[in-house]
Amino acid sequence: MDKKMKTAVLFITFNRLDYVQETLEAIAKAKPPRLYLASDGPRPTKDGEKEKVQAVRDYMLSHIDWPCEVHQRFLKTNSGGCKYGVSGAITWFFENEKQGIILEDDCVPNPSFFDYCETLLDKYKNDKRIWHITGDAPVEANISTTYYFSKIQHCWGWASWADRWKYFSLDLSKYGEKEIQKFSRIPAVQRYWRLILADVKNGLIDSWAYPWTFNIIKHGALCINPAHNLISNIGTEGVHYSGYDPELFKKTYGISKIKHPQKIKIDRKLLDKIWCKKFYFIEIPEVEFQVKLFGKIPFCHWRKLL
Repeated sequence: MDKKMKTAVLFITFNRLDYVQETLEAIAKAKPPRLYLASDGPRPTKDGEKEKVQAVRDYMLSHIDWPCEVHQRFLKTNSGGCKYGVSGAITWFFENEKQGIILEDDCVPNPSFFDYCETLLDKYKNDKRIWHITGDAPVEANISTTYYFSKIQHCWGWASWADRWKYFSLDLSKYGEKEIQKFSRIPAVQRYWRLILADVKNGLIDSWAYPWTFNIIKHGALCINPAHNLISNIGTEGVHYSGYDPELFKKTYGISKIKHPQKIKIDRKLLDKIWCKKFYFIEIPEVEFQVKLFGKIPFCHWRKLL
């Protein structure tokens, strides 16, 4: 990268060395001045996992070959899954940084991702309407700008600010029907979030990202999505992998020049016409504003927010 990076990066890992190697190589090319390494502890019930976790840690520390402050959060014992492990790492990160970029081990960024995040972190740092900047494009958007605004966050490579993350809570007991109806008037969309909310509350989904999503929705905040994909998720192994996910290994695209939207408002066409059809499995006709639920939502689509 020609531009010297000034933003810190949090790199969240566990026991998958091959993923770590590929993503760390991409991070090394960006040369962040401060790198936070978060590694959850091994599970005592998993034979050989202690050695795998240690191999990841040893590799990371031996392959940081640029001038960089390195901060470590290497846990001795397992924190109890993605819900607590990842959210704990993010909280630790934002206790030390006012803003920053977060990457998990299986999220390989395009080189443009870092400048994109850094530019938007600076541009919107004082605009409390914006809570989340993502590099993963849920859809390829045919728009003239580099990004657009949405109600929904995506966490395959993202950035945010400490003063937004401070509202994060795993407790969703106060979130319910009122917020779901306020979020959308479309019955199928309401049913989708009702189902997800119930499963998270009942512990059927081990996720930190759904609580983060619900906190964003509850506060009426906005998220930034790129028009074209900046992250390739290579995670074919892990807690949330269902055996098939068409969203993996997506092509990424570079950004020659960032073009900003003129107004801060949700792009309804992308949110309602494209996003809903792809991820909620509903159809919204152009003339008749009706909704048809095509069937149960496969687990591979739940991964978008896990």
